[in-house]
Amino acid sequence: MCEKCLHTTRCLLRIEEQSRARPSDPQEEDSSINQITESLRQAHYLLENMLKDRGIELSPHDMQESRRKELAIREQAEQETLVVLATEYAHRACRWLERGVSGATREFTGEESTADTIRISRSSPISEEGLTAIQWYVGLIPTKIQRAVTGRVKAQADTFIANIEHLQ
Repeated sequence: MCEKCLHTTRCLLRIEEQSRARPSDPQEEDSSINQITESLRQAHYLLENMLKDRGIELSPHDMQESRRKELAIREQAEQETLVVLATEYAHRACRWLERGVSGATREFTGEESTADTIRISRSSPISEEGLTAIQWYVGLIPTKIQRAVTGRVKAQADTFIANIEHLQ
């Protein structure tokens, strides 16, 4: 996916992912899990120190309340028409790709992916470039829309709360 992204050359996530090859044996897989566990442990440590430096203490109740609010925001965003339509588009596009494109043959690459190699014949109603674009965007469109709508819903909730606090 990253090869089409404008930020590929400077993306830390991409660099980190490239440094980790998909493990082929169980020992390598255990090593990958250990790397991820250590990465999460480091992130948790950094977050705890940042909170401590800023004098912020979160009780289990605060964390539970924050999680509840985040879930409510996500649920509200998932009900938005644009998110519903984007999700439906992704499901339909995936089913279309799975059924096969008229005039195309699918070659299984051995990995679970909608990006398996698909060969397009000259009689196909879609070009190979068009098919590649569909495969590229099928997962990105709903994800980006979900993030944008969730951000808007969260901003609206934050503004609403700020206005209530201002009135009190």
